[in-house]
Amino acid sequence: MRYLASLAVLLLGLSAGTVCAQKAIQNPPAGTPVPGEIIVKLDTRFKPEAITDKGMFYHGISADLQLDETLSERSGIYLFSYDDVAMSEDMILRTVNDLPFVVAAQLNHYVEERATPNDPQFGSQWHHIDASDNDIDSDLAWDITTGGTTANGDRIVVAVLEGGGANYNHVDLIDNHWVNSAEVPGNGVDDDGNGFVDDYNGWNASSGSDAISAGGHGTSVSGMIGATGNNGNGGAGVNWDVDIMQIQMGGLTESNVIAAYNYPYTMRDLYNTSNGAQGALVVATNASWGIDGANPANYPVWCAYYDDLGAVGILNCGATANNNVNIDVVGDMPTGCGSDYMVAVTATNSSDVRTFSGYGATTIDLGAPGENVFLPSGSTGYGGTSGTSFASPCVAGGIALVYSAPCADLASNALVSPQATADAVRSYILSGVDQVSNLVGETVTGGRLNVRNALDLAIEDCNPDIGCTDPTACNYSPEAITDNGSCLQLDDCGVCGGDNSSCTGCTDSEACNYNPDATIEDGSCINGTGIAVAVGGGTWDGEIGWSLDLNGEVFASGGAGTVTVCLSEGCFTFSMTDSYGDGWNGAIYTLSAADGTVIATGDLDTAQQGDGSTQGSDVVQIGVDSCGLGCTDPSACNYNAEATLDDGSCDFDCNGCTDPEACNYDATATQDDGSCTQNDDCGVCGGDNSTCTGCTDPAACNYDASALFDDGSCLANDECGVCGGDNSTCGGCTDATACNYDPAAVIDDGSCIFGGEGLTVTILTDNYPGETTWSLTDVSGTVVASGGPYATASIEEVAQVCVEPGCYTFTINDSFGDGICCAYGEGAYSLSSQGVILASGGEFTSTESAEVCLGSGFGCTDETACNYDAEATSDDGSCDFSSCVGCTDSEACNYNPDATTDDGSCVMPDPVDGCTDTCDFPVNVTESALGQTVAGTAVEFGAYGTLSSLEVTLDWAQTEGTGAWPADMLLEIGLPDGSCVALGGYDVTSTTCTDLGNYTVVWPETWQASDAGTYTTSIDLSGAALSGTGLWSITLINGWATGGTSDYNATFAMTGLCTSDDIDIPGCTDAAACNYNPNATVDDGSCDFEACSGCTDATACNYNPNATADDGSCEFDSCVGCSDDSACNFDPAATIDDGSCLQLDACGVCGGDNSSCSGCTDAAADNYDPSAIVDDGSCEYAPACPEDLNDDGLVSVADILILLADFGCTSGCDADLNGDGATNVNDILQLLAAFGGDCSD
Repeated sequence: MRYLASLAVLLLGLSAGTVCAQKAIQNPPAGTPVPGEIIVKLDTRFKPEAITDKGMFYHGISADLQLDETLSERSGIYLFSYDDVAMSEDMILRTVNDLPFVVAAQLNHYVEERATPNDPQFGSQWHHIDASDNDIDSDLAWDITTGGTTANGDRIVVAVLEGGGANYNHVDLIDNHWVNSAEVPGNGVDDDGNGFVDDYNGWNASSGSDAISAGGHGTSVSGMIGATGNNGNGGAGVNWDVDIMQIQMGGLTESNVIAAYNYPYTMRDLYNTSNGAQGALVVATNASWGIDGANPANYPVWCAYYDDLGAVGILNCGATANNNVNIDVVGDMPTGCGSDYMVAVTATNSSDVRTFSGYGATTIDLGAPGENVFLPSGSTGYGGTSGTSFASPCVAGGIALVYSAPCADLASNALVSPQATADAVRSYILSGVDQVSNLVGETVTGGRLNVRNALDLAIEDCNPDIGCTDPTACNYSPEAITDNGSCLQLDDCGVCGGDNSSCTGCTDSEACNYNPDATIEDGSCINGTGIAVAVGGGTWDGEIGWSLDLNGEVFASGGAGTVTVCLSEGCFTFSMTDSYGDGWNGAIYTLSAADGTVIATGDLDTAQQGDGSTQGSDVVQIGVDSCGLGCTDPSACNYNAEATLDDGSCDFDCNGCTDPEACNYDATATQDDGSCTQNDDCGVCGGDNSTCTGCTDPAACNYDASALFDDGSCLANDECGVCGGDNSTCGGCTDATACNYDPAAVIDDGSCIFGGEGLTVTILTDNYPGETTWSLTDVSGTVVASGGPYATASIEEVAQVCVEPGCYTFTINDSFGDGICCAYGEGAYSLSSQGVILASGGEFTSTESAEVCLGSGFGCTDETACNYDAEATSDDGSCDFSSCVGCTDSEACNYNPDATTDDGSCVMPDPVDGCTDTCDFPVNVTESALGQTVAGTAVEFGAYGTLSSLEVTLDWAQTEGTGAWPADMLLEIGLPDGSCVALGGYDVTSTTCTDLGNYTVVWPETWQASDAGTYTTSIDLSGAALSGTGLWSITLINGWATGGTSDYNATFAMTGLCTSDDIDIPGCTDAAACNYNPNATVDDGSCDFEACSGCTDATACNYNPNATADDGSCEFDSCVGCSDDSACNFDPAATIDDGSCLQLDACGVCGGDNSSCSGCTDAAADNYDPSAIVDDGSCEYAPACPEDLNDDGLVSVADILILLADFGCTSGCDADLNGDGATNVNDILQLLAAFGGDCSD
């Protein structure tokens, strides 16, 4: 079951000190915003009240922002709630982010708890989470880490060794497949210099390549280690994220096993020595194979190799036998090996019981789930399987998970002290097991793997203060406080922690194996001839074997590599083998003396004896004159008739050309080999005259001045000027009367077409020509021509199209949706016929169409249109009904000589003043520091006509750098009938006017800039039907709602409108009316004398600032009271202070005099009042020495006499020392007890 927590996800990379409490959420997936919550990082100089007290509004909508929680006061990060019903997520983010003291703001989001992955078949993997807790506690471990990298960021690698490979392309394995990124795949070069060629996908020890087979067994093994977790597919491995290195052994032989281990060994060693720059951080290998019943004593090399692997930091997991046998008794390989770096694993089931697998109290280290485990299979699937083969990788995965612990020391030590770190991780794995009764006495640990316990041990051991504290040690750490027993000393060779092996050897200079670097004699000196045997250099050196013997006694043997041996004189036999049976594939052997002299060389393929592929041998003579070896080829210069075995020494250098006249005469040759030759005519020895032949005709276009002999290759230019051309490059239709006439054609190719209409389609491509296509369709929708996509940018592509007369639709498309101009290049298109441009363009989005008509008889057939064509027989849609409409009276002031249809707009001249009208006049509107969303003052003017267009010139600048644009401007145009239209605006729209388009429709893209300057444009309003006679108006509104102010100085040329002194402007003409209109010329009876009446006295309670006529309603009583907000009787409704304000006294009483809480506040006084707050000086104190009745500072006889004088008093007694109301014996006793005392202190 998954739980979602509402957490403040800090994307700023900061650590929050507080997170919200976990709560169960039914549906929201991770990443879903928490409704009504926003996380804000403030400039640390500001407090959250800077937001909450300010009051956040967006277009007048209140955000109702409230502080919910302080997430990190040090970092200035807070959680706020807001009204998500009134305000959208985008609105709140834009509003808050625009505040100057806000560093960043984001929505709060749901995240998901990652204790378990979201893989659908995870529930089938009992080994991770089991109801009876017989699992490895994967879920608890994943709360700490899911693997992948060390705490220092090194990628963790586990090597899987398999005979048949693994399908690393499985959908749940491919993401964790390790590749050697330093190698270029398939180039035949060892790019990273690790000794393996093309090892990109891992290594196949058998084929010597990175070809890995898709073995099913290895697929499941790999899945146990690291099937990708939390990817919504299948299940999960012990690690959700780990690099799995695939190594295929091929044939399951011991040599292939060692060769296979050599690859991770090499890669980890490179990683250690290069400090992570090369190789791979291989922390574990897995071996789910072996030899049942094998005695480890018979496999000393194999077992010892695990110590070598451990020395570089690799732990090696091995699956023990799938037989219920005691490995301590019957043996097993490799799990019977005694190396600490072989971790032997047996299998358990979901009941924590070992049922079918091997055991051993001294050999098998621990158990792990391996029975009926659910793992990857095939290429996409999962399935149940059983075997120790899957218990072992469970532990290998656990080792990798421990390396990913959040411990920088562990990560650093993995490189600095790889072996010691491997030892530590092994101890965490073995010490962290869950004790299982079934395994006690049957395994070393008596338990089953628990990865959470192992991680806890690693983290507990993570201490930066531990190390070597011995100053005399060569690895002394001055930072270490606690000594961890790691101190080392220099050995006699000067190696820290060394064993003297680096400088031991033969120190006798007379010995053949003398080591000049040795300072410690190890008794290895040998007298004789020192011979270096070097073997290798082929493509399959892993298959090579050899031995060197004398009379059956083997002196040396091995595989590829170099060894030095000391040999006596004699005829030795060098025997060679190849395990695959295909020869040495280019490998050779060389025997050399100490001075470098080569004694013998050869290979299996050319061996003197044997089959040349599987086995063979050569006789090698060392220190003797003859072993019957020599050159047995009579044709060789050094032929030896006494030789019985050819030693490959035959020399044929004495053969050659012995003719002094030949150009290749060899003066050293003693035998002519028939190779003599002469110079050709070009002077080339043995040549065929080809180097000096060519075209020798100077008139040819390919004339070669250096040619001595003509080879018949001479060419002439064709009519197009192309050398050797066929006239095809300048062919075309040369008849100007043809519809496909090509003016660039020189040769007519017979392609001319007559009777059609020619259309030239010209496309100037932009930077992405592959996005551009076009088509030409007739009236039926049939495509008659098309073009594109194109290959070359910024080039003119021309297509000649011949079609029947008629009207066509040209459509141009851009697949990306940005047209061909002008974002990425200056592309354009044009359609022309007979030199006349019919259509053009280029600035569009995804598509643009144009109608063109070709041929005669096309035009406007509507007799009422301005452009009626009496000769047209087919209407081409070009009819115009507006350009010829206007005033047709030549006597009128607004006479339009182009008008053929009168629209009734004629204005006749005044009998006295004549024509005073002004048409297409400018209107200037200026607004300084116009605030966000604020409307300026309406500029009104009288006019008549139809507003057809606006010519706009705007001088603009923003007062603050808030990201405002000129394109934010919202323009409202008021018409005489009281209606209005709105144009532009970024995130502000008109609430009363008809919207004719926002900023993207009205203003050019060039206006979407923050630079101050002059901006111009023309707006076509011919389709808006904006007509009227009377009072018009223009109002500017700052359409940017984010903040700041802008300066506007705009001039609007009102094309289509005329102004006149004779225009009647209806309205209220009475100056005393509330709605008096100074622009009105005709009173329309609308005057209102009540709306503006009210109390005009600013000191009155009901003062109306909008009232202009006092109606006698002023009153001064309802708003009188205390107006001091610090007073305890503050009246928020009071606007006139009446002097009644009171303050709280010290007792908290409004207007009080402190009397309610006064008294003695001294706790030492006899009358101390604990409820008193104000001390009133009434404290009373008993005498410090009551027995001193005469106050002389002493308790003496005088005081006894006073007491005796008062003795027997029962009321108001002066000598009542004990306060019981009487002077009696008790008072005498008290005085006697104090008698003689000094009371002066």
